[in-house]
Amino acid sequence: MRSLVLRLIAAAEKAMPGDGALVALFLFTVTARNLLEGAADGIVFEPSAFLFHFPVAYVFPMLGIAALMHLLSGVEAPRMLRLMALAWTLTLLPPLLDLVSGHSSSIGYFPLDAGNAGFFARNFLNPSVSLPGTTAGIRIEAVAGCILAGVFVYSTAGRMAVARGVATAVLFVPLFLVFFTWPMLVKILLERHFPWTVTAQEFMQWHVATAPPLTGSAHYTVLLVDIWPVALISLWLWPRLDRRSWRETGGRLSLSLPAMAGAAAGAAAAWMAASRHAATFADLAAILGAGLAGSASALLLSVPSGRRLPVMSLALITAAAVGWPTLALILLSCTLACGAVPGAPGRSLLALAATAAGASAVFVPTSGIVPVAPLCLVAALWALSGGGRLVTPAAVVVLAASVAVLAPVPTETAANTHYESLDAQFSRSSQAQFAHVAASRLAAGGGSLVELAQAAHMAGDMARSQWAHDLAEASGDSSRELLAVGLNLAAASGDRERFTILLQRLSEEGGDLPGLDGLVLRQAAETGRTDILESYLRTAGPEAGVLAAFAGAELAAGDTASAVSFIGAAMNRPDASPQVYAMAVSLASITGGDYDSIYRAGAERFESPIVLMLSRISAPLAAGEAPDRPDLVSRCLALSGDSP
Repeated sequence: MRSLVLRLIAAAEKAMPGDGALVALFLFTVTARNLLEGAADGIVFEPSAFLFHFPVAYVFPMLGIAALMHLLSGVEAPRMLRLMALAWTLTLLPPLLDLVSGHSSSIGYFPLDAGNAGFFARNFLNPSVSLPGTTAGIRIEAVAGCILAGVFVYSTAGRMAVARGVATAVLFVPLFLVFFTWPMLVKILLERHFPWTVTAQEFMQWHVATAPPLTGSAHYTVLLVDIWPVALISLWLWPRLDRRSWRETGGRLSLSLPAMAGAAAGAAAAWMAASRHAATFADLAAILGAGLAGSASALLLSVPSGRRLPVMSLALITAAAVGWPTLALILLSCTLACGAVPGAPGRSLLALAATAAGASAVFVPTSGIVPVAPLCLVAALWALSGGGRLVTPAAVVVLAASVAVLAPVPTETAANTHYESLDAQFSRSSQAQFAHVAASRLAAGGGSLVELAQAAHMAGDMARSQWAHDLAEASGDSSRELLAVGLNLAAASGDRERFTILLQRLSEEGGDLPGLDGLVLRQAAETGRTDILESYLRTAGPEAGVLAAFAGAELAAGDTASAVSFIGAAMNRPDASPQVYAMAVSLASITGGDYDSIYRAGAERFESPIVLMLSRISAPLAAGEAPDRPDLVSRCLALSGDSP
């Protein structure tokens, strides 16, 4: 048997492609496994799982098993890692076996807790006991993995081959249990320090001091949990895989030390600031991830240029899981570490960027990074000095003292900055409901009530908008933004008295509010407030919108002749809008004017917008005539999808 196994290994190694193709094979295996698992549930996993969590969740056990097999069998680490990349294709079996056997439950982590850990360990390989996330395919994969590992060690080990083979097979059972329950195991070990969560989902996804991802928060946190054993195992394997680059990196490590220490100091400062409040495990994972990403990007400076890809990948993937501000700084750090700015100035800038990146989970760039500026400055000066032996101890002491004594506090939490950004982005893209949610989270975290009032108004939740407006006003907020919300609410509710009072406040303060001109003009026209319109006319000149508002005011006062004159003047203005022509069509229809010629002039000027076509459709009805433009009705329906 032993000779047969050795011949099979030799044949596999002979047919094995190059290292680049093996990496591609591993990525193919992970991608295919994700697609197969998702197909069982009729889905494709979201990007946070498909591109980040799951690939790293496979790298972790592959590296761990390769390292352990290297120790147990004595096979060289490079050879062992290549064989593992080839053998990893066996992980495609579980979803395929489940499909063949008709197994209906999904593959996933077992929901381990202190109460069921013993039951899970005893029954993991028991096919008669159903365990969540543990399908028949997973059990077959685990049994096959234990047997194959034992056979491999028996076949390749020198002395005590049988004992070592049996020990390997037995040892792999608890090892697989760890891999299949890893995030839950971390929760059991650390949950006493974060007692305010109940479920594993809450434990992994609840952010307070750091910015939560828009979607897939738990997946990113699990990646940040997995990345530490991946980094540590990779560090242990490095001299066994490439001793030359390991030695070269060690010889140049002093160049990276200031930036690496700065990243660690930045992360320490971030944690001190976060722990003043109810920091969660997801916050801790993000802060540690930012520190790791900063340190890895700094290490690139010492790594030989041809061996930087794994370290850079570690830095970028970790930063992406922390959040966009961290990733932006890590991208900057990586370019500096790879020589974008040569010499001492480049090392100094790298130290500054890496320190800022380490703190960025809490101290969000750019304005939010100000409290940790002393740390960045110390690290930059240390790097500028060359990181010599005499400078290093002093710099470490100064960095530690800066973290401990200054204990910086962010001017605004990363979570609030994140929600402010989301609110602004959703508002600009007319996603009012999503902006409303972001503004609600922002207000719940002690942020602006004005933004909640604005977002609720845009989403159509007038009651909540009014509540947020009144609460902000009672809290002493007298900002012009809040005044804008009040004007909108008064206009929407038809409270003309309130609108007039707020408008008077606006005129007393001087200036105007962007986006309110149309609202004020419309209300002035509806209420006949020609004094307001005259004020606009004096300041803005004879704009089409002001003239149209005058037409509306005169019409409300019963002076149709003046209304026709004003709307005619508005149409002749170069800034006339389709709405002005639509108003002119409607006015002509009730005064006996030639509304059709007005429509044709507007259609020629503006290429028949819906508002103009709608006015032409309704004009005959206002004039007491029969409808005559069914073609416009069809066009409006085709353009809007709704009945006009």
